[in-house]
Amino acid sequence: MGSVRYDVIVVGGGPAGLMVSRICAENGLKTVLIEKEKRLCMKPCAEGVLIEAFEEAGLKVDPSYAVNRVAGGELISPDESIKLVVEDADRKFGVYGYIVDKPKFLNALLLRAYDAGVDVWLRTRARKVKVCEDHVEVEVTGWKNLTVHGEVVVGADGSESVVARDVFGYGKQELIPTLQYRMKDCELEREDFIYVYVGREVAPLGYLWVFPKGDGEANVGLGIRKAPLKYHLDKFIENHPEMFGKAKIVEVDGAAVPIGGPRKSLVNDRAVLCGDAAGHVVPISGEGIRPAIIAGKIAGEVICKAFDEENFSEKFLRAYQNRFNERLGRLMKWALKARRTLEVLKDPEIIRLISLMDEESIIELALKLRVWKFAKKLMGDPVFAVSIAAKLLRA
Repeated sequence: MGSVRYDVIVVGGGPAGLMVSRICAENGLKTVLIEKEKRLCMKPCAEGVLIEAFEEAGLKVDPSYAVNRVAGGELISPDESIKLVVEDADRKFGVYGYIVDKPKFLNALLLRAYDAGVDVWLRTRARKVKVCEDHVEVEVTGWKNLTVHGEVVVGADGSESVVARDVFGYGKQELIPTLQYRMKDCELEREDFIYVYVGREVAPLGYLWVFPKGDGEANVGLGIRKAPLKYHLDKFIENHPEMFGKAKIVEVDGAAVPIGGPRKSLVNDRAVLCGDAAGHVVPISGEGIRPAIIAGKIAGEVICKAFDEENFSEKFLRAYQNRFNERLGRLMKWALKARRTLEVLKDPEIIRLISLMDEESIIELALKLRVWKFAKKLMGDPVFAVSIAAKLLRA
């Protein structure tokens, strides 16, 4: 088996891997990106992306991949008696996003990486990763069969990360299975809204989503645990003929999504983890694209500085983890507590909780981590508020 040498070896071609590899190459580092699949975006997702992700990635909002602008949504209670509507969120709260065509979105990131000089190896699987005192080694097979030597390795290779396993000694993460249909000829009340359904009957230990892509097309899926996915998704569609009576399923996908929050340590000597491999998924919502882009950008910047200082120690690279925590650490911790709290609530409690909230309190809570408006609303029912607070403390 032959060998080749790079400065930076990035394993995984998702948003995090594409970002970190591009930044390293833009700063003159010889960089290779290794992706096991024959094309990017084999892992499905609901494809909702906040505008911040475009800004962090340095991408313009292009209609070729930003297919539907979203500035509102509905959170629907278990019995569907209450719909918490968030409308004109861009005007009221400065929050909006897009439903993207993820393969085209990642392709836009890939083109930026190519332009920066990244060598991209598709259909190439990292089999073994080893960190030595003065270099790293990655054994790969597939399109390339050789050993790649480098100064730093980045594990952006998903929830079953080889880098996390071999370098960090990590086992499996806490995962939630998901199933999604891409459907056409849907009849939704509003295509500039996303729709989220919660409750033990509709989506046990998770939630169900309807994310419109425009012109009657929508991603309809759910992430649940301890219950059959297809049964619950098909039942939901059957029970909503007003939306799906004429609709057709044109694509079926599924994946396992990490929901346990970031791993304890994301750095080691000559190694860092990003994206799903690092647990960079918001535990309550499953949002992964924006955190991955932010993590990849920060990791790339810190790695470039490590080359300037010729210091690849865990202590030096920890600046990446510290900066990520400053940006999204509080969100991740809060979302994990909120997820664990919601999982123990019965449907009547969820209905009561939604009834006490309004659009401002949910935006402030979910996206800006300001809890006082939510707490103020909750105190409309002091006994219930104490019950929720106790569950949060135990989470």
